[in-house]
Amino acid sequence: MTEFHILADDSVWRAGWEQRISARHAGAGLPEASRERRVAWSRGFRDRGELHTVAAVHADGAAVGFVAVAMNGGNARIDDIWIDPEHRGAGHGRAAREWAESWAREQGADRVFVQVMEPTRLFDDYPLRAQTMAKALGAAPELPAGVLGRPMTAAEYPAWLENDIIGYMADIVDSGSMAPEAARRKADEDFASLLPEGLDTPDNTLWTIEAGGAGVAFIWLKHHTSDAQSFVYSVSVSPDHRGKGHGRSAMLLGERATLEAGDEALLLNVFGHNRVAINLYDSLGYVVLDQSRSTDGTSSTS
Repeated sequence: MTEFHILADDSVWRAGWEQRISARHAGAGLPEASRERRVAWSRGFRDRGELHTVAAVHADGAAVGFVAVAMNGGNARIDDIWIDPEHRGAGHGRAAREWAESWAREQGADRVFVQVMEPTRLFDDYPLRAQTMAKALGAAPELPAGVLGRPMTAAEYPAWLENDIIGYMADIVDSGSMAPEAARRKADEDFASLLPEGLDTPDNTLWTIEAGGAGVAFIWLKHHTSDAQSFVYSVSVSPDHRGKGHGRSAMLLGERATLEAGDEALLLNVFGHNRVAINLYDSLGYVVLDQSRSTDGTSSTS
């Protein structure tokens, strides 16, 4: 029988949780500074909740893991479910999820979110909203014949910007995170914050990808987001040129731009409904660092 004991002191759980976050990033080949930054971000995100609870998971009188939950506004978060490897396969993870969802119902939560760090089927029925992926880079990749990257021109920038804002807004809506009006406001604010000087914003690469002499795609990267790390903010392929491998070419050029900027790893976020992009990143060797999943109500089975 699985039992749960709420802890007055969560320091043991927190130390293990932070170590696992760091180890996940180390396993992806990311530099130490990147790992420390992610741990700090996760710690801050956890602590922003208005109510935090950690329970020790017990079986037959012995502690076998932890479950950590929090409330933020009207939403509940399952920040962690950890079962010791030697005790897995006995249903303790499922019991911990049910306990967390029951806790969420008691708090009156409208939605439950979970951040999944490890491959697990425990939350497969929670829709995937987004995931963070990363790749430690080696030698600059070869490009397909006839493909090159060049800086985006001032003439190209306004149309690219509006199209990318619209695309970002649509992704937010499709992910279930916001209604269209709120998504448009967020998109406008995010782009204004990230590109305050447009094409001249420091430490950003905005490139046009050409194939056969024609502009077919665009990529936007931010360099030095952490020591030796760049981030992909956008990859877009012109509608008339989709399905021809130009998204892959854009990512290869992004890897080359990252190395030229002196960074060693490339990270990105991808919305869960964008299976085409996820499949592309999988095929290029990017690994999942974490997934964001959520369900309306307090259980997908309630």
